[in-house]
Order: sequence, then C-alpha cells, then structure tokens
Amino acid sequence: MKDFPLFIQSPVSYGGHVQGIAVDRKNGHIYFSFTTELLKCDLAGNLLGSVKGWIGHLGCIDFDDETGYVFGSLEIKNDSIGCSIKKLLNTDADIPDSFYIAVFDGKRITSKDIDADKTNVMRTSFIKECTEDYLNKRYGCSGIDGTCVAPDIENNDGICDCLYTAYGIYRNNEKDLNDYQIILKYPLKDIIKNSAFFKDNPFHKTGCESFTDKYFVYTGNTNFGVQNLEYDGKTKDWFMAVYRGIKEYFPNYPCFAIDGSKKPFLSDVPNDPFRQKHKILHLKDIHNTGCATPGFDFSSGQFGLYSFDNGYFYIAKSLRTEDNGWFAQVQLYSLSYSEKQVFVEVQNEG
Repeated sequence: MKDFPLFIQSPVSYGGHVQGIAVDRKNGHIYFSFTTELLKCDLAGNLLGSVKGWIGHLGCIDFDDETGYVFGSLEIKNDSIGCSIKKLLNTDADIPDSFYIAVFDGKRITSKDIDADKTNVMRTSFIKECTEDYLNKRYGCSGIDGTCVAPDIENNDGICDCLYTAYGIYRNNEKDLNDYQIILKYPLKDIIKNSAFFKDNPFHKTGCESFTDKYFVYTGNTNFGVQNLEYDGKTKDWFMAVYRGIKEYFPNYPCFAIDGSKKPFLSDVPNDPFRQKHKILHLKDIHNTGCATPGFDFSSGQFGLYSFDNGYFYIAKSLRTEDNGWFAQVQLYSLSYSEKQVFVEVQNEG
C-alpha cells in the first residue's frame, strides 16, 4: 500500500454529491461519480479529466483492471430524484424512465468537461429488467445504484468476469413491503458487447436480452436501497452500504456483508407478483448477533467504497463548500471482522 496515500481530497463538483469511487491501481488514478459528472484524478486529487452530459443519476462505480473501463449505474427517471436533477441542471427536457449501466473508457478521459453527448468516451447498456420492475411498480424498485465487477457469486473463483447492479428500493414502512435488496448479475463481456454510444441515442434500448441471475437479500427496508456495492477479494464477501431504514422491528444497520462462501437458497418473497421461488443470498453475521438481518454499524460507505482486495479499503465522505459545491474526502481503512465497526481508519503506513 506504499503507493497509495492515506487521504485524498477530490476537486469541487457542482454536479451533485459524490456517489461512488473507483481506483485504477496500475496507472495511479481515482475516479469519482458526482451524480451528473464523472471525475478522473491522480492520487493527489488533481483533476485529469471529467465527463458530463446526461440528465440522470450516475451512482456507484467500479473499475475493471482488464478493460480499463469504469462501470456505473445510470438512472434516467422522473420521480423526485429525477426532478431534483433536472432542477440542478436547469433543464425541463423530456426524458423517459429508463436505466442503464454506463461504460466509460478511462484512457479517453484526458480533458475537463468532456461532453458524453458529443464524444465516444461513454457507452450505455440498457437494463431491461430493472426498467420493467420500475415501470410496473414491483418490489419497491426505484432504479439501480450499487454496482461492482466481481466473480460469479455461485462459484467465487476469483475471476472478475461478472457485473452486478443493485436496485434502489423505496422507503416503505408497511409490514413485509420492500424488505429485500435485489441484485442483478450479468456477464461483464455481454454488458460491453450489448451497449451503444451515449451520443448516438441517450435513450436507446440496446442491452442484454436477459440477466444471468436475480438475487434477493433480506435486510429490512432501507432508504433507497444499496448505495454502494463492493466485492472484496480477500474475504470473498460482498459489502453493501445503505441509508438506514426506520422500521422499528429491524436493527436498521447501515452496512451489510453478503457471505460469499455460501450458495444462495430458493425461497418465496412476500408480495411477489409472480409467486415464484427466488434465489436468496446469505448475510454474514459478523458479530454473531443471531438476528435475521445481521449487519454492522459503520458511519460511512454510502458515498464510496473501494476494496484493494488485500485487507484495505478506500472509503469516501461527502462534504459541501460555501458556494454550494460538493467534494469528497477519501480515507484509507483496514478491514477487521473482529472490530466493532469492521472498517478501521489507518492512521499511518506503519
């Protein structure tokens, strides 16, 4: 870890708060998603380039070492979040409700304020399943957010050849409603293959014909679902950071770990319109709480979570400037299941 600083501060963005971070370890770059723009920086926080041009919510991001691509969830919608983004961008453009995986070519991001609507820097792959669940008001789906590149969760061989994206889930305090997180899995190569340049048609329907798997995770209801989803190559677990739910009969943890050593099991899901068995993933009961929705109390992670796969993580916090801008502070943490907060801030390299 000697090549990676303990602390990085991003440039200021006026495109919304930080949603996710990703690191290109080979080239010493860090990427920040600021809702309506993507920033590329060096590890000192100096801006190397940025991309903007979409009327939508770019969420959690991840970097794929093999392709050099940055992948992120892209929500284009007309709910309260979509309306606030239109207000931020000062536009009343007509947009359809549709959801994509954004694919950025990192090596093409070499200057500031690149317009995705006019260049080949960004492709998008239409996520049909999420769009249909959103339009049909199924499972409390508000879109997608948490996104990561990782191995097949049912084989977990260490080869990161799958793309995962987690649904945003609306808050709902009614009993048994919206209590599951939902994660879609796709072959990474298929997401890339079945994509189109954003500039050619921002609202296209080019995408994978179907997902590989659809997983459910029982956490209790949260506020807008999985904000950040990250695979850790050391523990071989998946981490989910959420905004806490408020149902009184749940612990309402802000962080959860999916146990990557356990195969999913088949079960019914309450209020499922299809009334069929679904694949359910196991949560890791790190602190032996014995509850049905085990998690842990860590105060950050919702704004950016990146695993180095060696016991260390970069975790981001979102902050404001006096002139209504946003910036991120990224801190190095070590992972320890024996610690109360699980993530422990690294004080020095020794």
